[in-house]
Amino acid sequence: MEYSVKEIGSVVYEATLAISNDEIQPEIEKALKKLKKDVSMPGFRKGKIPLDIIRTRYTKNVEPEVYENLINENFKEIIKSDKYNIISSGIIKSMDRQTGGPLEAVIEFQVAPKIELTKIDNLQVTKEIREVTDQDVEATLENMRKRYAVIKQVEDGAQDGHFISADLQELDRSGVPIVGKKITDRQFQLGSGNFGDKFESQLTEVKAGDVRSVEVVYQNQPGQEVTEYYQVEVKKVEEEILPELDDEFAKSIGEYETIDQLIESIREHLTNTLEKQSREKLRQDLIDELIKNNMFDLPPLMIDDYLDSWIESVKKQAKEPINETELRQNNRPLAIRNLKWLLLKNKLVEQENLSVGEEELAASFANIAESAKEDVEEIRKYYYNNKHRDELKDQLEEEKIFARLMENAEINEVNIQSQPENIIQTV
Repeated sequence: MEYSVKEIGSVVYEATLAISNDEIQPEIEKALKKLKKDVSMPGFRKGKIPLDIIRTRYTKNVEPEVYENLINENFKEIIKSDKYNIISSGIIKSMDRQTGGPLEAVIEFQVAPKIELTKIDNLQVTKEIREVTDQDVEATLENMRKRYAVIKQVEDGAQDGHFISADLQELDRSGVPIVGKKITDRQFQLGSGNFGDKFESQLTEVKAGDVRSVEVVYQNQPGQEVTEYYQVEVKKVEEEILPELDDEFAKSIGEYETIDQLIESIREHLTNTLEKQSREKLRQDLIDELIKNNMFDLPPLMIDDYLDSWIESVKKQAKEPINETELRQNNRPLAIRNLKWLLLKNKLVEQENLSVGEEELAASFANIAESAKEDVEEIRKYYYNNKHRDELKDQLEEEKIFARLMENAEINEVNIQSQPENIIQTV
């Protein structure tokens, strides 16, 4: 066999093969002899047909499979070379053979990218700093009060702040119910403004069992006012009685003796939450900067395989049919980012000697056991008996990787303001 290889992309190559007739003919003879055992033909017993007749009638039939097998076998010899870190079997792009001549074929194959870490120091990233404010603590306390609120039926008429549960039937201008325009068991709070002040003012003083006809006025588009008519059948009126912010409330929440202890715990928790969010964003920015400063191409097959695996996992969890084509298109950029980070991470571990050894794993078992107040031997068994050991090892390696990247990174700290809603739900 004679061959040549050319690069048609940083991770895509073409191999051109020329397989001599001396290699081809013996394989064709083998295929014909094998076929002879199974062929039936009038006038001959099965397996007793002369080979010359088999050769005349069936050579064209066996040639395609023989050619493909020869191409694949010869291609294997090429990829045994350490020069090509091929990620999959090649694709035969073309094959051609003139009568009695060599078989010529072109095979396209893809290789794993060659990764060179050209820049891992002085990565420029921003760390967002957000301090916990009194407003954050107050919002969190209010959220906790709502979770521990007592709901009480209102008997003497709805007022601002009360919750109304009702059925709403839309009416035409003449007051006739519109078929198919009924909303059942709708709850809203007077004074919230969600339905407009005019709507809510018409329901002041309503009680359970009342039926009222009301109007809803809103702007359909600038300068155009729309009025809709509803019959509201009130099912119940309730009020939310919030607990007082005192020592008794603190004791009902957990192991707190005073409201001040609860407030201090909330502030500490919010501070830790904000720091965790800031640290995670910083890590993601480091990943993006590392990818941007160490560019390389990914083989299309590697991306497709990643997406195939991810989509299969989504399908297993999905309760409804999914649009695979749309999912693949929308998530391709994320797949590329994740794959590049995985490859760069592996290269960093190798180049910077950041692998996690058995001693480090053992130390982590002790730390986990102390934090969880569990026996260290039970923790060890848990991690050594299933896949969680590899997950823990990866996690520890990532910690070492980020510590290495942070050593010489150029970190610009910026104070930011964000909405309390982003953190109060974490308490």
